[in-house]
Amino acid sequence: MVSDVNRLKEAIDPGRIKHRIEEFSEIGKDPIRGMTRPGLSEEETIAKRKAISLMKEIGLHVSVDPFGNIIGRRDGSDPRTLPIMTGSHLDTVQNGGRFDGTVGVVAALEVIHALNTLKVITRHPIEVIVFTSEEPNRFGISAFGSKGLSAKWNFGELSKLKDEKGTPFPVALRSAGIDWESLPKIPQPSRLHAFIELHVEQGQGLYQKGIPIGVVLGVTGIVRQQVTVRGESNHTGTTSMTVRKDALTTASEIILAAEKCVQTEGDEDATATVGRIQVRPNQVNIVPGEVLLTVEFRSFLPERLSKMKERLAENLSEIRERRKTEILAEEILDQPPLRFSEKVIHSILKGTHALGFPSLSLFSMAGHDANHLASITDAGMIFVPSKEGFSHCPQEWTDAEDVAKGCMVLLHSILHIDGENQ
Repeated sequence: MVSDVNRLKEAIDPGRIKHRIEEFSEIGKDPIRGMTRPGLSEEETIAKRKAISLMKEIGLHVSVDPFGNIIGRRDGSDPRTLPIMTGSHLDTVQNGGRFDGTVGVVAALEVIHALNTLKVITRHPIEVIVFTSEEPNRFGISAFGSKGLSAKWNFGELSKLKDEKGTPFPVALRSAGIDWESLPKIPQPSRLHAFIELHVEQGQGLYQKGIPIGVVLGVTGIVRQQVTVRGESNHTGTTSMTVRKDALTTASEIILAAEKCVQTEGDEDATATVGRIQVRPNQVNIVPGEVLLTVEFRSFLPERLSKMKERLAENLSEIRERRKTEILAEEILDQPPLRFSEKVIHSILKGTHALGFPSLSLFSMAGHDANHLASITDAGMIFVPSKEGFSHCPQEWTDAEDVAKGCMVLLHSILHIDGENQ
């Protein structure tokens, strides 16, 4: 453990951090605006190759696991110990920003550079990881690499997935250099001593309060339901308003009802969103006959999630009866709220205190790779401010100096965990 925190601070270079973020931002730069580097795309593959090059430059032993995750390893002094892992992802949403995910990868590389500069030999191996396809990809799944690492996938279900062009999921994996045939043969999740992910907050909490470090206590629960509304398609001019069974106006009521489910609970952090909607036949002169929409609720309080689900079911029943339309709701995701490891939270708090940085303990209302690693090891997260809370958009911005402070806390936390029980 480095006892002189000033030496630790000096080993982190904001200029190098800024340069590396800029390097990655050239990959997948959208000609219109923002970054488009989807999971399982050529752009993600190029970004991964860049990461491999940087890993090798700082002396890491690089490997690629069966899920396409890139892992760079710095050996420790005790070969009997399990690795401490840090990192994030390099894929982006459509027209996204340059910081989400990338900051966590750059921070992990910076920590290794600092350890080399300080000539610190850790007891545990330290591993830097670039996860495959964290964002929702064209097959409608997310966190492919981290779920794979934690042995959460049902390969039978994955094999049936196709994108909008009809490309089977296994074919897309092979195009991304991932051997589909080998995946079902992986029996156990990876074994790790701990995992810490640095990430931009994707909210305004730190930015509004002027606080540089967020200590993440856990991650929101998420419930998603796919709702199908079936009415009757008919000519817009010849079908009077009194006899219509308009699936879209019915869906509009469902969207507003979902919003009221959250407002009724009085939970400022809870959210309701309908982010995807499909209208059929989607013609200007035809009454919409079918609508598919996805209703999502988020809260870090399980009892609130249950209440919102109950209220939505009641509303759907009332709307179905009044509108004389068919409404079917299928739950497609029920992710309970997650609490991170107290051990890792303590190590992060200890780092912020030692370095003299104010911190805010908070919950993440967005999901991350760390969610899934928490099922197999002690895991936690560090947040750095996101200017005005912008995320998943071109306006996304985090100052290099703020990332550097997060790197300092990440480095201190890793060293603290590494030095435990010695």
